[in-house]
Amino acid sequence: MRVSAIIPCYNYGKYLPRAIDSILAQTRPVSEILVVDDGSTDNTREVATSYGDRVQYIFQQNQGRAAARNHGMREATGDWIALLDADDWWFPEKIELQLKAAAARPEAVLVYTGITCQDPEGASESFQATDPARLWPALRFSNCITGSASAALIRRDVLLAEGGFNETLRECEDWDCWFRLARKYPFAAVMEPVTVLMMWPGSASYNNDRMLANTKKLLDTTLLADLSGWRRVLWRHRIWAAVLFGAALNARQQGRREERAWLFQSLRHWPSPAFMPKRWWALYRNIARLSDSATISQ
Repeated sequence: MRVSAIIPCYNYGKYLPRAIDSILAQTRPVSEILVVDDGSTDNTREVATSYGDRVQYIFQQNQGRAAARNHGMREATGDWIALLDADDWWFPEKIELQLKAAAARPEAVLVYTGITCQDPEGASESFQATDPARLWPALRFSNCITGSASAALIRRDVLLAEGGFNETLRECEDWDCWFRLARKYPFAAVMEPVTVLMMWPGSASYNNDRMLANTKKLLDTTLLADLSGWRRVLWRHRIWAAVLFGAALNARQQGRREERAWLFQSLRHWPSPAFMPKRWWALYRNIARLSDSATISQ
């Protein structure tokens, strides 16, 4: 099985060598590496071309990450597409483990891995992959397959047939794609965290307002597109309750005061204690912290 590695890059030239080197270090070599320069104004071209014939350099006017991925996918010749954002990197055994998982489940069209999230200071946290048997209904609530396309290995023919990534989305385009594919095809997973994702302040993962706005875009276009009537209404409330809870947890980590407001909104959309019961515990802890602060200030 031939694997094409595609790196979309927009002004991330200083991180690009780490990404490319991690591909070249794979225990199961890829067939080709394509760097798609999405209109960068930094040294992306110089970095990519410095690898000679080991890297195919492609330039396009700035159109966004989804368009860059699609461009690379069309130019690629492999049976499988392995995506890697320019600031992320892989452990050496990543592709080998994914191809073994694909061989063990030949009907799977996408194989994803566990991830390690790392911040600019070097602090990191690792997460095993979600069991493919548990994707539903979890995939309606969040991008539980992977927080980034960097952990995905996808069959090129299927990705082309399904239209690739939605180029109208500047965020959440991977969640949108995974959801559409998972409704029709089986997935497989490598549970180990063999993909490293850089988490930058200001990214959608940190920016709660952007996360909420992008999820709203997906509700009708993707996440609810296969539902109608009362089921569509109920699922809208459940999804929004889950998303608001995620925003509240992020707010807690960031020390933002919106935590309690988003917890209340989450419970208002779906108050059942059986659904994400940790929400009620989170609200109790928030109120308890406020009470303790009030007592100390007296």
